[in-house]
Amino acid sequence: TGWVAQHGEPLLVPDVSRDPRYYQLNPEIRSELAVPLKINGRLIGVVNVDSTRLNAFSEEDLELLTLLSNQSAQVIRNGELYETARRQAEQLSTLIEINKTIASTLSLEKMLREIVERTARLMDAKICAVMLLSEDGEELTLEAWHGGGREYPYRANLRVADSHLGQVIRTGHPLELPDIREVQQFRFRTLAEREGVRALLAMPLIVREKAIGLIKIYKARIYRFPEAEKRLLKTFADLCAIAIENARLYEKMIALEDQTRRAERLAAVGELAAGIAHEIRNPLTIVKMLFDSGGALTEQDRQVIGEELNRMNTIVTHLLDYVRPREPAREPCSVNNSLENALLLMSHELEQKRIRVVRDLEEGLPKILADPVQLQQVFLNLLLNSAEALDDGGEIRLRTRSRSREQVEIVLEDTGPGLPEVVQQNLFAPFITTRPRGLGLGLSIVKRIIDAHRGSIRMENRREGGVAVTIRLPVG
Repeated sequence: TGWVAQHGEPLLVPDVSRDPRYYQLNPEIRSELAVPLKINGRLIGVVNVDSTRLNAFSEEDLELLTLLSNQSAQVIRNGELYETARRQAEQLSTLIEINKTIASTLSLEKMLREIVERTARLMDAKICAVMLLSEDGEELTLEAWHGGGREYPYRANLRVADSHLGQVIRTGHPLELPDIREVQQFRFRTLAEREGVRALLAMPLIVREKAIGLIKIYKARIYRFPEAEKRLLKTFADLCAIAIENARLYEKMIALEDQTRRAERLAAVGELAAGIAHEIRNPLTIVKMLFDSGGALTEQDRQVIGEELNRMNTIVTHLLDYVRPREPAREPCSVNNSLENALLLMSHELEQKRIRVVRDLEEGLPKILADPVQLQQVFLNLLLNSAEALDDGGEIRLRTRSRSREQVEIVLEDTGPGLPEVVQQNLFAPFITTRPRGLGLGLSIVKRIIDAHRGSIRMENRREGGVAVTIRLPVG
């Protein structure tokens, strides 16, 4: 049998006792017939037939066994092709599912968890894990894993400078260890023995030609990874890198958007600064006059002073709440109160421009779940736009209504000249403005805030002149 495997040729032995190539395992065997099993010229095995009789096989038997061997080889070949096709289909399905996850969520934890779980199952790995580089580039920290015992997640961070896995980061190349227990310098040999793992394959996660971490798999046996498995893990590594980069870019975008919103809020406060100063100065003037009048303060004087100080405190409190950096936080909000707060900050501006505000605010309006500062920013931006359009006086009408107990509707109308064509064509695009001191971000930010609150906004010219803005927000 060994000779046939070595030479790839059939062999008929009438008497095994006279053939020096025969290695006796069963003393009762007298004759043997062996033919190679080949697929496309590649030897994959030997078909062997033994007999307890001398001269038991003829040339016809040899031809028949060769024919059966060829047919068996074709059956095995078809089985291999089917298994290859099945595994490729499974790999493609897994990659599609991971891509769907990357496209549908920006939760890095969820994406990495799914990648390591699917990688472990597809590659028959006992453990699969993703490690990311620390901000200082000195250590690798475990971010996601599948498999392993209770101790595995609590292992210490790895130093990049003096560890085998750190080599993946330093060189940007894969690391393969067919038997990690034979590597004396491997940092976690004891843990590897407890986890029952032997072989390791690690791939770098590359973003903009720089390693930001790695994905690794462990096998339970001594194993040399074929090129096909290395390519597959490289694909998973690329998907990991994409997921991580997308999540980090999203975090930067959110931070930038928050800064943009704050810049627009500060710009709005800048426009209102003179009016707010006037609103604070008036109560101070009244208080000063009462103190300068001489004599003891009457109860009525004290009441007036208290009211004026409360008014100043209210204005300053709303102003600080509006401009102070804070994490977005949604809470039950009264739309009517948010409108009144915005009107309070704009009261001097509206008075100076002789703008009359007509309120039609429904009492007992259901509260909405919203960020109060962002909601006030929406109303303040819209009021500023209307006030800018009503430079020679006019009217702003505010109306709130509940709709089917599921939505609150806010309508703001003004009697100004209406929206210019350039604004209508790019209504919510950034950096489009007709206000001389505006950043052109107000309506863009308003739209994003309303969208984030699962609401809608419509802005259009009124037939009789002016602009009508309709906002709808969900209750609760």
